[in-house]
Amino acid sequence: MAFLRTTLVLVAVTLLLTADLTEGKKRKHRHRSREHSRENSRENSRGSSEESSRDSSSEESGEQDSERLDKLEELIKKQQEEIKALQDDNKVLKDKINAQANTTDNLEEQIDSLQQEVEMCKYDVSDLADELKTLKNDTEDLKDALDSQKAEIEELEAEVDELAECCAETAAGDDGFFIPLVREEDAEGEEVLPK
Repeated sequence: MAFLRTTLVLVAVTLLLTADLTEGKKRKHRHRSREHSRENSRENSRGSSEESSRDSSSEESGEQDSERLDKLEELIKKQQEEIKALQDDNKVLKDKINAQANTTDNLEEQIDSLQQEVEMCKYDVSDLADELKTLKNDTEDLKDALDSQKAEIEELEAEVDELAECCAETAAGDDGFFIPLVREEDAEGEEVLPK
């Protein structure tokens, strides 16, 4: 926006200076034509001294107009150079803006990719949470099974202790202990004692 305002101001000044330059040239041309007509009319009515003074004043006025026109041309040239420099700066700024736009597009693509990865990580975390929950349930089941096996082992140990006591009493000759005999059958179906 600042560049546009500066450009408009410079263009306006250039137009004004160009108008002044054109007006100065027209005035100079009119002035010369008037002087020429006046000189023609005054040649017949006035003396040579008056003509020389008028010639010198017209020459001075013409020189002043010429100097003024030269200054205006230099000023216009400088302003044109400034406008060109501003246009070059504007081009550089546009290139920078385009580069930044490309960088922004690349960053947006990277952000989209990262967001997709985050979503995938969320799914992975959810799956891991489900697996962890399953493992916890399996652990509870294993604990229950282990407790049950411990109880069975304790029962078996108690039975083993009882059998050991029975064996010890039998070895000591305790008649109160009775071990039932396993009966066998012969070929005819009669029961016989084992050998």
